[in-house]
Amino acid sequence: MFSKSIIILIAMITISVIRADEEMSDMSAEQTPHIMKGEESNEQMK
Repeated sequence: MFSKSIIILIAMITISVIRADEEMSDMSAEQTPHIMKGEESNEQMK
């Protein structure tokens, strides 16, 4: 049980870091909507 709570804590921290990182990249590309940017990166991956 104790290790499971640690995993959840790490996951929450990771998600918050990723969201903060996305907000920073959105500020550098304000003209591109967030959803559009995600679709464009998915097309480049294919």
